[in-house]
Amino acid sequence: MKFGILTICFFIISFTQTIGQTANPDYLDGVVYMKISDQAIPNLIPYDSSDVDFNQIIYDFEVTDILQPFSGIGSDTLDLTYKLHFDDTMGVNQLVSEINNLSWVDYCEKAPLYRTTFTPNDFNSNQWYLSKIEAFDGWDYTQGSTDVVIAIVDNAVRTTHTDLVSNIWVNAGESENGFDSDLNGYPDDINGYDVADGDNNPNPPSSFTSGAFSHGTHCAGTASGSTDNGIGVSGVGFNCKIMAVKCTPDAEQGTSLQYAYEGLKYAIDASADIISMSWGSRASSFTGDALINTAVLNGITMFAAAGNEGEESLLSPASHNSVMAVGATDQNDQITSFSNYGSGIAFMAPGLSIYNLLGGNDNDYGYSNGTSMSCPMAAGLGGLILSFNPGFTPNDIENAIADGCDFIDGLNSGYE
Repeated sequence: MKFGILTICFFIISFTQTIGQTANPDYLDGVVYMKISDQAIPNLIPYDSSDVDFNQIIYDFEVTDILQPFSGIGSDTLDLTYKLHFDDTMGVNQLVSEINNLSWVDYCEKAPLYRTTFTPNDFNSNQWYLSKIEAFDGWDYTQGSTDVVIAIVDNAVRTTHTDLVSNIWVNAGESENGFDSDLNGYPDDINGYDVADGDNNPNPPSSFTSGAFSHGTHCAGTASGSTDNGIGVSGVGFNCKIMAVKCTPDAEQGTSLQYAYEGLKYAIDASADIISMSWGSRASSFTGDALINTAVLNGITMFAAAGNEGEESLLSPASHNSVMAVGATDQNDQITSFSNYGSGIAFMAPGLSIYNLLGGNDNDYGYSNGTSMSCPMAAGLGGLILSFNPGFTPNDIENAIADGCDFIDGLNSGYE
């Protein structure tokens, strides 16, 4: 493969601990997705099924909820996709097998668990990467458009951070009055939404002061933190707006995104221009593919972190053909020890010792490592390109970035 490092612009070190998953660490406990056929007869919402076999499954595996989380998004597949919650978590493989044997079910699958893989660190340098990617030269052409919206689909984003607040997206069709003023299904979603807790507050939990819940804020600042405001740091997207999409419940530790798919749906429903996904899983998913395909149909440009296992493989969603996978390099344009690599990489970007915003308070800054940092750099660049060329398609944006990359095979022997 050919490695390129982004010129004019562009996961975090792997979090290796198992996150409380009892059945399989790569999947959510007690959750499966089920896609029914167009000719399916059972009525699932409200539940009123005369199918004896399915009723027995409901009983045997202690199914507690049947939801239809992706309806109305404009996809026939997602309109017929259901999310089942069940208590017999250790019986998930048998549950999937039995549901797949039903004639009116197209497929049933386990729900992937996506992780942010956040690790804070103590490096002492500053924003070295802005010179490396020639951001200052790029800003001579465009300083980004306030009409371009980058959705940070992550664990949380501190929208009140002094170095981000002026670049936070404002939903012009919404009023914070307790009602869904713009009728998009998300009441009071002024700056984004917490799809995990079902409210309009995408910020980290109020009790949070440091740790993993900084992940989304760091990504947001890297993509398009407030720039040329006399304080803190610069964001690559300069004036591009940040849509905050919180996919982790307040009650969790912040290291995984249990509601990543609902987050993607929100970003699509809210008409984001670009989606940045600094998370991944080894598990693949038809449901995830359907969401990404729907985003493509809506003209949304997508970036994802390649992963931090140091392997010749990509995590999902970076492995999807319509998503730009971003790997990580260091100050010398060399692949970092943790970055995944391979033919599916769209391009490499700085991902070591990246200084930017943290989410512990409104004036919090610090360093992070990983392809999680490389991804929003690339998303910020995508925002600049779209600002300069409003008619560009996702393919146009990818080609423009790739064409502008430096060729770094010579600096990465063994990875040519």
